[in-house]
Amino acid sequence: MQWVVFLIICGICAVPVLVGLHFLERLIFFFWDRKLDQFVADAKSKGNLETLLEDEKYGIISISSDGFTFQKDRKNPIQVKWNDIEKIEAYKADQLATDLICLAFQCSGFDFLIQLHEEMKGFDDLKKSIESRFDIDADWWGRTAFPPFDVNRSVIWSKEPCEDLTNSTSLG
Repeated sequence: MQWVVFLIICGICAVPVLVGLHFLERLIFFFWDRKLDQFVADAKSKGNLETLLEDEKYGIISISSDGFTFQKDRKNPIQVKWNDIEKIEAYKADQLATDLICLAFQCSGFDFLIQLHEEMKGFDDLKKSIESRFDIDADWWGRTAFPPFDVNRSVIWSKEPCEDLTNSTSLG
């Protein structure tokens, strides 16, 4: 008899707890939705959703008719002429909770790769410029972005025929 009373009391107490948890969950999602809606509305009011992540603190990419310029901390600009680009590779860098889509440019006259990423100011303009100038299929972005947390390295354009490194797991 004591067990029956105990179970009835537990059942009576459990109902408000479960209702409270359900209410709390709904409340969290309600505020998350409102915050997300506000975030998207702010982004739309500023212009382009695609440039939302771009920030000058990572560097500035400026596009011109003959190439692009990259500046970090407004010092030592690197100027790249479209004609000097020999190869463009796309890949993802693992940032633990997120991935960062990057482009690496191999250019004549440089003994290093120029590596730029999606959080740099002007990256979206660069992406659109290389897609149109080098006739790159816009699908490269999706192939690089998915599946998540894989490097998904691939050559998206090259002057010379070369081996495609699609789905390589090494950044080396």
